[in-house]
Amino acid sequence: MGRRVWALIMLSASMMACTTEHGLTGPSPVIMPDSSTIRVGASQTFVVFNASVVQFSLRSEGRPWNECVHVGAFAQGGASITVIADAPCDGLVYLTADLGSGRSPVVAAITTQ
Repeated sequence: MGRRVWALIMLSASMMACTTEHGLTGPSPVIMPDSSTIRVGASQTFVVFNASVVQFSLRSEGRPWNECVHVGAFAQGGASITVIADAPCDGLVYLTADLGSGRSPVVAAITTQ
């Protein structure tokens, strides 16, 4: 009888461990817009919702991103950034918002014309 009780206790404990909620506490972070075409001389503001941003970074497929766009203002507690198009780029420019350790970054794709 003792083994049955012990087995029942272990089964109950393992079931509780499987049903305990971990990690997910709210909506997923998003960047808006997630893709944009910016005309030369114009700008686009990108905003990250549902997360704090540690830093923004840019990279490009074709020529160096800083030959195509430059960064304007940061606003809303560091959760947004404005990108200004200086010249057409050959490929996509990627804007990445680093959300910190253990968090997946959010990325937006930019074309310039």
